[in-house]
Amino acid sequence: MVLRLGLEPPNLVIATVAGIVTTREQAELVAFIRSTISITGSARVLLCLELFAGWHPDARFDRDDLWLHDDEGVSKIAIVGPQEWKATVLTLLAQPVRRIPIAYFVTEPAARTWLGLDAVPRRNLVST
Repeated sequence: MVLRLGLEPPNLVIATVAGIVTTREQAELVAFIRSTISITGSARVLLCLELFAGWHPDARFDRDDLWLHDDEGVSKIAIVGPQEWKATVLTLLAQPVRRIPIAYFVTEPAARTWLGLDAVPRRNLVST
């Protein structure tokens, strides 16, 4: 489930997911990122996994509304989560092979630094 979805100005999309993620939730996250890009022109994405348990067993990943394409305005994607999810998450996100830089971190400050942000989150997050 998506616990938090928001925009940290000027163009950072932050999403926190927990438990099992459904196809509908993944489509909503992608739609939010696309909406942000339509307003800001580009976006960096910070995806935080909290007590993540993977994707719903019935999830279908062949739908266009579930994936961002390389030419859609995402400059970088940082994922923060437990080390044991790294290979699974990166394998799924890299399909098909991406030109967008994607990196996995075990701490949010490290991910924020890689994204070119302050290590400490801002307080002016606009949430949905």
